[in-house]
Amino acid sequence: MKKILAALFILIFSFCLAGCRDKQIKAGDISYIEIQKGSFKTVYNVDEKINFDNVYIVIVLKNDKGHIVQKVTPDMLEGFDTSTTTGPTQRRSMRVKYLGMYTSYWDYVVVSEYNIITKARLKLNEKIEGDNFFVTLNLDFQDLSPVYAFMMTVRFDSSQLDYNDDVLLYNSGWELEKRNINPGSFTFIYYCGKEGRAVVQSGDLLRFCFNKKVAGSVNVEIEEITLSDGNNDINLPDVKLI
Repeated sequence: MKKILAALFILIFSFCLAGCRDKQIKAGDISYIEIQKGSFKTVYNVDEKINFDNVYIVIVLKNDKGHIVQKVTPDMLEGFDTSTTTGPTQRRSMRVKYLGMYTSYWDYVVVSEYNIITKARLKLNEKIEGDNFFVTLNLDFQDLSPVYAFMMTVRFDSSQLDYNDDVLLYNSGWELEKRNINPGSFTFIYYCGKEGRAVVQSGDLLRFCFNKKVAGSVNVEIEEITLSDGNNDINLPDVKLI
């Protein structure tokens, strides 16, 4: 028992000492700082976030006084961006700042099934009214040029939902055409007609209505999302409502 208590005392004392050293440390005490191995990845998916529970830097002190392992917080990180994909030969770089000092740059790439060149995103919102299950598609416009058409595929679990072909269009003068209609999926084109105007800001685009068969959460996915500004086709990441 005495040996166990002694070991616990040493462990607690070590943590307290490390905490005191960390609080008292100044920039002038630091020789250099580096990212601890395993903190970051070299490949991230588009829109992926960093789990800061696993991100640390090693602070190496001058005059052979040892080192301190410091947890990294989001405000210490510079250069992390997964809103768009990187090209075949492109790299992005991030680094950590601590007491005015920087680590070396950490290079990474951002990948996706599609080439994502915009920060714009499609979002899904749900609403239940009796047996009706409504799914609204909302566009976060961000850095887009005026949009004249959307094309995408809707997928849903046909054991949970029945699509009842009731669609609400929020943009006056726009039209919708469905294609490739199958059980549990269909593709549609939503486009600006002769009397319509281009989408130039964030807002709701349209609303689909389903009949809900079961209680609880349901699965709806929007895939293969493509926008057109009249000159270029622009991809957006898939989005899910689960």
